[in-house]
Amino acid sequence: MRYIITILLLTLGCTAAMAQVHVHPEAAEKKKKEKAWKKPPPPPNATITAAWAPVKIDHYIGLRGGYGLGMARFEPRRESSNFVGLYNAGISYRLDIPEQKYVGCIEFDLEYLERGYKYETYRESGVMYQRKYSSISLPILWQPYLPFSKTGESRFYLNAGPSFGYALESYEKQYVIETNEVEFEGKYEYDQLKDNRLEYGVTVGAGVIIAVKKWITIGIDARYNIMLSDTFKGVNKYPSNPFRSPVDQINVSLRIDFKIPTKSNTAKTIQ
Repeated sequence: MRYIITILLLTLGCTAAMAQVHVHPEAAEKKKKEKAWKKPPPPPNATITAAWAPVKIDHYIGLRGGYGLGMARFEPRRESSNFVGLYNAGISYRLDIPEQKYVGCIEFDLEYLERGYKYETYRESGVMYQRKYSSISLPILWQPYLPFSKTGESRFYLNAGPSFGYALESYEKQYVIETNEVEFEGKYEYDQLKDNRLEYGVTVGAGVIIAVKKWITIGIDARYNIMLSDTFKGVNKYPSNPFRSPVDQINVSLRIDFKIPTKSNTAKTIQ
């Protein structure tokens, strides 16, 4: 009897052990799933933090001034010459992202420009008429660049963008070419029916900037201001006016720019 009880107990123990071996993987998988469901979800801003990173943005305030020449593109064509000796000066604000190399930055300028043109009153007359006037101009320029320093602050850049302006005081003069004898000169009086004082056009050019100190850069800038607006209103407004009369300008300027110091030079985050 004792032997029979012992054999039964051993049989039951083996059966239980075998059942435990077969059940254990399923139980483990069930527990694993339960733990996975109980695991807390990631914070809502974790994905946003990973996708967004701070980008350094530099801000510059600058001064510029230079010298240039002007010319008019009249239609019908006139025997015109370049008007040399026109000054320009202004202030600028530049928004720069150093990490976005080659893409460029944006510059806003507020400039005082002298514009001018001159032409022979009629072919082989020997008499030259010239007009010089000043204007306030606002160019908005994109500046793609090629850096030649590790920080990117020293660079060669291009200029391209629209410009808008308004003509201020104007002076005129007529003289004999050979003798420089002045026939008349004085202040040019604007006529609302004849003259157009609002200006708009396209500015293109190139320049070089060199960093001389941590917060200071100097450079040289050459620009060609191509005007799309006319100095005189069309013939439908004033019959004796030319069909077209844009006044272009080419100038070369020296510039100095000061980086605006900020706490971390990081103004905002960009994707």
